[in-house]
Order: sequence, then C-alpha cells, then structure tokens
Amino acid sequence: MSHKAAYQAVDRTLRDIRGQDKPMGGITVLLASDFRQTLPIVLTGTAQSYRSIDTVPDTDKAVNYPVEFLNLLQPLGVPPHNLVLKEGCPTMLLQYLDLLKLCNGTRLIVKMMPHVIEATMLLPYHDPPKLCNGTRLIGQDDFIPRIPINPSDMPFEFKHLQLLVKQSFAMSINKAQGQSLKVVGLIP
Repeated sequence: MSHKAAYQAVDRTLRDIRGQDKPMGGITVLLASDFRQTLPIVLTGTAQSYRSIDTVPDTDKAVNYPVEFLNLLQPLGVPPHNLVLKEGCPTMLLQYLDLLKLCNGTRLIVKMMPHVIEATMLLPYHDPPKLCNGTRLIGQDDFIPRIPINPSDMPFEFKHLQLLVKQSFAMSINKAQGQSLKVVGLIP
C-alpha cells in the first residue's frame, strides 16, 4: 500500500530529469503488482474524520513533547493522526486485532460510526476465499475500535490511540504475498 505522495515524488523527479511537463516526464512507467487486488474507488458521500489521541506516558517528559508535536509524527505501520474515511471506502487493517478473524492486511469496506467503524471483510469475486488460521471470512462484519499503539521506532515513548485501518485502493508487493508477474499476465 503506497501513499500517493510516493508516486507524486517519482512524477516530479522524472519531470525534472527529462525537462518536460508531461506526466512522468513523458515516458511510459510500468507499475507491477497483482492488478486483481486493485479495489474500486468509491471516494461519494461525506467524509468523516477520526483524530487520534496522542500522549506521553511519562508525565515528567510530557512538557518536552506537546500534543501538537505528537500529532505530526508518522511512524511506520501507524495510522495517521487525522484519518479521513468515507462510507464504503476500501481500507486495509494495519495490525492483528483477532488472530482468528482480523489479520494484518485484511481488506475491509467500512461504515462509519462516531467512535468505531463497522467493517465488512472483502475480497474480489475471482480470488479464492481468504483464510486466516483456517477460518472463512468473506462478508463477515466486525467492529473496529480505537486501539492504543506504542510505536517502537521512536527515540522516546508515546501512545497513539487510533483506528488500525488505512485507505487502500491497491496493495503493495509485500501485501500481495507472492503473486508473480506471470499470474497477472505481464510475462507469458
């Protein structure tokens, strides 16, 4: 799941290198992945914003790290401070919530509520049923609350309370889990 800013950076770089104002500097760019995992874009309806609650557990250090600063941090694998979702948008679960049902990388369609989201597990119709520890999951509904996350890749300790989902219209090679170029039809 790559952020759009990564593709925008490549676009700007190619435009600068080639000295052209055409998309991707006027060259053809091939992005390889499992195209069957590309989800439909639904982006109608009103967006709802879910803001995280960021705190420093050590009250002595809380003065050094104001809440505004903590809100700006974006550790890897952690949802953003201001998570904006729309009804029916495709999302991906970022961490395990329930080893029998909600696995890391599970794709979901969401319905918004004030403090939680209701998520329906999703797979395209031509994929085999997703199994997580032997349990069939397609179409199953679950509630996803805000979960406290303690990012370990920071030089200080802080707690980030947020929904563990992120919008996902396509999946990265790591999440595609072994799909090859032959499977998607790029190599005969």
